[in-house]
Formats: sequence, structure tokens, C-alpha cells
Amino acid sequence: MSEFRYVQKDVAMDLNHNIKEVVFGMKSWRQTKNSIQMVLNTKPPRDTNVPSGLGTMSRDNAEDNLQTLQEHEMKVEISFASDVILRVRIGESADISSDLATLPDNNNHYDFSEDDKNIYLKSKLYLLSISKTDGQYNVTDLQGKHIIGENRSEMSVYFGYYAPALGYLNEEDGINVCQSFALRDDEAFYGFGEQFMDFNKRGLRTEIWNVDPANTMSFRSYKNIPFFVSNYGYGILANTTRKTVFDMGSRCSGAYTISVQGKRLDYFVLLGDTPQMIVGKYYELTGMPHLPPLWSFGLWLSCIRTYTSQQAILSKARQIRQKELPADVLHIDPPWMASKDLTCTMQWGDNFPEPRAMLDKLHKLGFKLCLWISPYIPMNGLLYEQGTKGDYFVKDDSGKIIVNDGPMNYWSQDFVYVDFTNPKAYEWYKSHLMRLHNDGVDVLKNDLSELGAREAKYYNGMDGLEGHNYYTQKYAECVFAASKEVFGEEAFIWCRSGTTGAQKNPVHWAGDVWCTFANMKGQLRAILGAAMSGFVFFSHDIGGFVGKPSPELYIRWYQMGMFTSHSRAHGSAPHEPWDYGEEAEKICKEYTYLRYSLLPHIYSTANDACNEGYPLLKPLVWDYPKDRNVSNIADQYLFCNDFMVAPMFKKDGERDIYLPLGTWLDYFNGDEYEGGRWITKNYDLDQMPIFIKKGAIIFKAKPTQSIPKGKAEWEDLAVEIY
Repeated sequence: MSEFRYVQKDVAMDLNHNIKEVVFGMKSWRQTKNSIQMVLNTKPPRDTNVPSGLGTMSRDNAEDNLQTLQEHEMKVEISFASDVILRVRIGESADISSDLATLPDNNNHYDFSEDDKNIYLKSKLYLLSISKTDGQYNVTDLQGKHIIGENRSEMSVYFGYYAPALGYLNEEDGINVCQSFALRDDEAFYGFGEQFMDFNKRGLRTEIWNVDPANTMSFRSYKNIPFFVSNYGYGILANTTRKTVFDMGSRCSGAYTISVQGKRLDYFVLLGDTPQMIVGKYYELTGMPHLPPLWSFGLWLSCIRTYTSQQAILSKARQIRQKELPADVLHIDPPWMASKDLTCTMQWGDNFPEPRAMLDKLHKLGFKLCLWISPYIPMNGLLYEQGTKGDYFVKDDSGKIIVNDGPMNYWSQDFVYVDFTNPKAYEWYKSHLMRLHNDGVDVLKNDLSELGAREAKYYNGMDGLEGHNYYTQKYAECVFAASKEVFGEEAFIWCRSGTTGAQKNPVHWAGDVWCTFANMKGQLRAILGAAMSGFVFFSHDIGGFVGKPSPELYIRWYQMGMFTSHSRAHGSAPHEPWDYGEEAEKICKEYTYLRYSLLPHIYSTANDACNEGYPLLKPLVWDYPKDRNVSNIADQYLFCNDFMVAPMFKKDGERDIYLPLGTWLDYFNGDEYEGGRWITKNYDLDQMPIFIKKGAIIFKAKPTQSIPKGKAEWEDLAVEIY
């Protein structure tokens, strides 16, 4: 007798497997001064049995409904936070981490109206409309141009969702809230912080979850920002540090989806015609960038394997001056503590017997010193004893101190985490940083912090999921606060990780990168993506960190490095130009002198950028958002507004360069080109394509071996008009 096996009972297959409930109607709503509050009905996606009376809208008892939500109901509030900022709050009460964004004062009046189908709220520039049937919303300008709106209809004919409707998801990390939006054929998305994948994020799925990717060509990143900019006149900032997933059309070309871990989705829609207007509203919510000190714009040099002792550092400093390579900062990684792992004791090792004397000698030679630190404390020594006694370390929900036994080979001993959400722990850690600064250390490199434990229960009440990204930001803020308390407006850090608001404590660099041309290009993509997320200053390890670059790669990377906001040659192999031959030394010196001659212009632009709110390295789409040719360009950029820089990602040969509308001059030979077109030119190893806008005014000075003490004290200051 035959036996049978029945398969594929669910024709929707995998499309509904993680969908818990979706919205299908509005139960009630009410109007406040500048918002609309709603209770929406929800149900499982395949449930066709709608309970009697649901799915019909009423204003009766709206306030009671909002206060006492029932099963299969969702609370939604949509409001104007200003004329150009819309806030949407879905689900339960606010997360602790929502304090990273601060709302502006808002005493504006918004016009309310309604008809049989919709509710309307109008600001001076935009119109919000909400369907009375199911609460879907849309935003247009006052001329009727569609800006942003929901999309709940991207379904299979077999009932499954390719872009889930507003509702709840069942994920591995628990309940998530999700919402999908209409996606236009030519819509492009930029941002999400430092991301190493494609510059235009359309079609990609981005997880906002800080990690050490150990590969700067991957989908993982150190600095994830839940913020993006659309080329259709808006951006979205998710007001949380919980894991947030932005699926920008990887499953469906008609909609993109935002989902956040937990039972609340809180976000801002930032409205504006240009990237600068939209990012400007991001600054309004999260804070303006801080101007780094003048000396930080000089050349930095370091090597984790050779900058390992007092004798070695002083020898390198004298060699650099003898070679007449302009430079301002030397950096020492963990070896300053004689450490063989990446935990932090903040105590000089025996290989630095007289640190204060060394610092005095470095300062007399015109160098600043940077030291590496981490928030991971080994389970022995002074810091561990003080932290245990003071109750300064992260615990779990049972009160046990969280211990990490080292998931990577770099950690050779167990460590604990400083809990920066505990004000006393924050001040204790900061006091040790200030001790280093007061001893003469000029800047600290706050590395790591991405290993926040899911099992954590932080002092401020956050669980490990909400606190994971938040931890990286509070660590950076603590290090910056120590610098500011000692140096005032000259405060400055060298930072690897962060999230919303990270631009307030510069400078950041793009992590541990392999020594290849492909990775060099990946660093630039990450920097330009970060620029669209509010970062004004950014750097990278010239030549690459992992391995040893070829002379050709080192030269090409060095040339690009002289035209980024901050310039650091750092790696696991020696990174001084003479380590790569006479040709490399000659070419790199020429580009270093060029950078130092341009420092008046760079610093002046940096000051303006902090006041006006724009990045020193601009993607072309920043200044030319209507030019479709630049939508995906991430291998050339505008530096300090006027320089068009097109790095070479190979030894020599042809380079395609796009010049936007206007007249452009070859910076080196003065040849003139009309823009709005692509050009192709050949370049030898000693040449990097640099063009300058006709009419640009550039400040230059005689280059020096180090930046003079004080602000803007240059010899032979000149003004060049092109």
C-alpha cells in the first residue's frame, strides 16, 4: 500500500514566517496641538476573521483607548516637531537611549482639517495626511509633490508580504516593530554611518549594530548611525540605539522597510531640498560637530610593531626631523603599557622608564603624542581593584559582573567592562584619562568598545540589546569629556566606534584595513557614507593596517591621505615613506608639503564646516543632488569645497573623472575643462588627479616642519584666486 507525504501546506511559504501581526484598520484617534494620536487594530497576517466592530474608525472615547490598549491594538502618534521635522512614535513607552536626540523648542501653530477619508495637519511647508481607514500616512509639499509615504501593499498573491506592513515581527532577538514605505524607481539612499558596502544603499539591507568587522569590505561596521538621506527630499533618523534593520529594497523594488528590536519604533522624518538641509536637521537634533585643534590636521605617524619603547619613539622623532618630513603627531598603540593584549591598565610599561622626560623631548621637537586606550579592564592590577571596590563594572540582571574571556585571539586574558552609564564609573575612568593628559599626553585613541554583551544590565536600566551601541557612544563621550576638561576648546580624540551624535566628539577613523587597492577604495566609500550621516571629520590608516603595502599602493594611498580631513600613516608594518624606497619618499614628501601649504585653507574650511554643518570630504551628490550622473559616484570627492579629488586606485594609467557643471582647472598645470561631462586622462605614479573650481579662493602658506603653536600663525600667508 502506498504512503503519502503532504508538503507546502502554506502557499505563502517563507513570506509570513516571522510576521506576528499587521495593522488592518483604525479604531480611534484624537487631535492635540501639533499631533494626531491613533489606536490601530492589528491581526495575524493570514487571519481573515476580523472581529465584529473592528476596522471601523471612531473619535468616541479616543483618550480612553490610548490609555488602555487591548490585545491586537497598536498606538501611533504622528506630530510636527518643527515645520520641517516630523516625529512618528509607534508602540510602547520611550527607550532610555532616545535621549541621544533632543527636540527643538516648538511653539509653532499647525493647521488641522479633515474630510470623510483623511485627517490633515499642515506646517508652513508640508502637508501630512492620514487615512481614517487604516492610519496610513503620506507627506507632500504644499504644491502637492509627494515626499514620503507608507506602503502596506507589497504582497504575494498568496497572502505573504515581501515588505511587511506596519506591525510586529517575531525575530531571534524577540518582538520587533516594523513599517514599510513607498520606494520609487530612481530613489537613492545614503548614510547609515560608516558603511563599507555600496555608497548608494538602495537594494541593500543594513543592520545598525556596532561590531569589529575585521574586514572593511563587509556589511559590518564600527560606526552605525540609524539615519539616512533620500534623494527625494527627506531623511529618517531612528530615535533608538536598539538594533535597527533598514532593508532598502533587497526583497522588493516597490518598498523599503525599517524594523527595530523591541516594542517601540520612534523616528524623525527630516524634510529638506538638499542633503545639507536634511543633515542640518540631524545636527539640530543631535548636536553640531566640534572643531579639532589646528595641530591635529598635520601628519600622524605610527607603527604598532616598531613604536614600542621610549628609545624607539625618540629615535623615530629625530629621524623624521632629519628627513625633513613635516609631521605633528606620533602615536603608540598598546605597547606603551607593555601590553600583549588589548586590555587597558593606563600604566606606563617598563619600556617607557621616563615618560614625562620623553614627552618633554617630543614637544620640544614639535611633536604631539597620542596613546591607545580601551574600555576593557584586565582582572588584575590597580584599575580592577579600584573598579571592583567602587562597583564600576557592567553587570547582568542578577548582579554578577560581566566577564569576557576573549572571543578573539588578541585577548589573552579575561576582562571586565567599565559601565559608562554609571556616573561615578564615568568620572572615575575620566579621572585616569585626565591624569594622562595632565602628564603631557596630548590625545587619546579610544579603540574597541564594540563587544558589549547581550547579557548586560547597565546601571541606567538598559538591557544588553539597547545598551550595545549606546555603550560605544558613552565611552567616546567620556574620553572627549576628559580632553575638554583639560584642554578646553582644543579637545580632541581619535575614535573607532560610535552611533547617533558621534560627530560631536571627533575625530573618527575607518578601522583596521587590509593593504589592498580594493580596501583603499572601500575606506573612501565608508568616509563618504559617514559624511552623509553627519560626520565632518574622518580619517583612515594610510597604506593599510593589516600586512605591508607595496610601494605603489603606499604612494597612492598617501596621496589620497593628504586630501582627507586628518592624515595618519599607521599599520602593522613600518609606515614612514622611506620604508618604501627613494621614489616613495620623494613623492610622499611633495604631497606632504602640499598639504602643509594648504593648512590655512583646510583649517578655515574646517571652522566653517563646524558652523555651517557640512563634511570636509563631500560626496558629489552633496553639492550636486539633481545631477543623476553623481548618484553612485564614491571614488572621487570634493575636498574643502573647492578641490575635486579623484584618487588613483592603481599604479598608473587611465582614470575616468566626472566634472559637474561649471569650469574646472587642473590644479597642477592649469588646463581648463568645462563640466557636466566625463573626462579620461592618464596619470603617472607621481600624479593624482586634482581639479579646482574656477573662481575658487585658496589660502596658502609656507609649509613648516610642524604646525606653529597657537592658531593660524603661518608665515608668508598668500591668497590664490583661480
